[in-house]
Amino acid sequence: MKLLRDERGTMIIEATLCMIATMVVLIMIMCFGFVVYQHAMVGIVANQAAEEIAVTYKLQNVPDSSSVTLEDVTEVGKYRYWSSHIGDFESANESKLSIYAQSRLTQTSLAIDNGGYDVSVERVADDIGRAHYEIKVTNEYTHLFEYVFTAFGQEPPTVLSATSYVADNDILSYYNTVNTTKYVCGKIPGSKIVDGIFGVIHAIVSLFI
Repeated sequence: MKLLRDERGTMIIEATLCMIATMVVLIMIMCFGFVVYQHAMVGIVANQAAEEIAVTYKLQNVPDSSSVTLEDVTEVGKYRYWSSHIGDFESANESKLSIYAQSRLTQTSLAIDNGGYDVSVERVADDIGRAHYEIKVTNEYTHLFEYVFTAFGQEPPTVLSATSYVADNDILSYYNTVNTTKYVCGKIPGSKIVDGIFGVIHAIVSLFI
């Protein structure tokens, strides 16, 4: 009976069980942290890529903002956002974005790249000379200690994606569009008479105001 009541090894057993439980919790936190980190990196890369696209979208042959020259800016074509050229700009910028974003993701990754890499650029015209771009970056990963998720009946997110938006003001496009509109309207018969009538109306309204 004295032998059965001997509790000298109880603390070692309890400490061992606590250490195992603590290790399991720490590994779970680490696994979750790796997933959160990787998703954050995809979002950061999408934001950085959006900034690059905002600067170089109209410069099809310029790989990044650090290589822009005065010649690149002065040789930008007029009326470049007309329907016949929109596809060319999107294709050129998706190619640039693919190289840039994939390079950045490789440098900051804490997961195994499984392929499935995809990027897209969409330009949405908001006004004359104003637009915003929608940048989407997607990639497929295998995360570190992924088996821990499976052991607890959870499926780790393998496909991570992020979407970023950035505004852009193209002053040269605005200038060319306004000048072209004024020139065309000036060639329309009777346009000067219409301008005169609106001028008188505007003067009368201004007087009352």
